[in-house]
Amino acid sequence: MNFRQTSGIYIDLNTKNIRAKSNLYYQFGNNREGTNVSALLADADIMLKTGKICPGMGFSYLSGNKNLNGKTDHLFDVLYGARHRFFGHMDYFRNISSHTRGGGLVDLYVYLNLKASNKINIKNTGHFFSLAQHNNLTPDSKYLGYENELKFNYRFDDWGNLEAAWLFYLTTDSFEQLQNINNPGFPQFVYVSLSVNTNIFKAIDR
Repeated sequence: MNFRQTSGIYIDLNTKNIRAKSNLYYQFGNNREGTNVSALLADADIMLKTGKICPGMGFSYLSGNKNLNGKTDHLFDVLYGARHRFFGHMDYFRNISSHTRGGGLVDLYVYLNLKASNKINIKNTGHFFSLAQHNNLTPDSKYLGYENELKFNYRFDDWGNLEAAWLFYLTTDSFEQLQNINNPGFPQFVYVSLSVNTNIFKAIDR
C-alpha cells in the first residue's frame, strides 16, 4: 500500500470592505505506483465589498511534472469531491493527471457579483486556464482557453431557491490536443435548478 499525505495552512480574512482567503498545501509520500511525491497547491481570492456590486479576482496553482519519468512526482492531486468544486463548473479539469497529461494547472479568474435585490443575485466569472509545466506529452503552448460562467440566483422564499446558469468555453489548440477533441464547435452548458428546504420535524415548546 502507498500513502499520500497533504499538509498546509489556510487563511481567511473578512472585514467590512474586503473578503480574502488563501491557502498553501504540500503533498508528500508516494503515489499509486510508489513514486515519491513532492507537490504544491497555492491559491488566493479577494473580493471588494462595495455595496450591490462586488468585484473579485483570484488564482489557483497546482504543480505539475516537467519530467514524467523522474524519480519524484510533482503533480498535485486534488483528491475526492474537490474534483468538481473548483477549476470551472464545466468540469474540463476534474482529473488533473489525465486532463493536463501531468502538466498541472493554473486557473486565473475574475468575477463580478451583483446583488440586484434582497432576493436576486447575479454573478459572472471568467476563468483563464493554462498549464503549470511543460513535459513531453503536453503541447508547446501552455494556454488552455477561457471559460465563462453567468449565474442567476432567485431566493423567492426562506424555503425555496431558483438558480439558472449559462456556461461556455473558448478552446485553444493546446486544449483540444490535451482533451483529444476534434472540431469542438462552441462548448456550452445551460441548467436550471430548484432547491427546496423543508422541516420535517419541528420542535414545539410546551
